[in-house]
Amino acid sequence: MNAHDRIKKALETIMTEGEANATQVYKGTDYNGVMQAYGWWYKMFNQQPTWLGQHEAAALATIADIAESRELA
Repeated sequence: MNAHDRIKKALETIMTEGEANATQVYKGTDYNGVMQAYGWWYKMFNQQPTWLGQHEAAALATIADIAESRELA
């Protein structure tokens, strides 16, 4: 399993499996309306991209933080 697949699988903790499968996950430079950065991004259909981090470990940590914050709410 490569980094792309691990990040896509981790997204299932913060969205449904169908949403995670339909979400575009990519590494590169993008702009989300606030910042331009290089690294891992995910973009849901017809929405702004979300930056996850510069490398796989940061991206997985960001997804874990999002999941944890939703559990606390």
